[in-house]
Amino acid sequence: RLSTEVDDANLEGRIINSIENYEPRVQILNINSVISADQNEVRVTVTFLILSTLQTESVEINLTRLR
Repeated sequence: RLSTEVDDANLEGRIINSIENYEPRVQILNINSVISADQNEVRVTVTFLILSTLQTESVEINLTRLR
């Protein structure tokens, strides 16, 4: 099972902090995270604006425990 010590707000805050520190070329528009402990999965969608082109992009990341 996934650790229950991580909640959606904590995870989203850490993602925002990382992106702001390491990718100054984008502006975060939205982050949506779903922690599904019963399925051992975390799904995160990040929507952001590329500042040089003003293009909006989204990326979805699924993390699943294999064991």
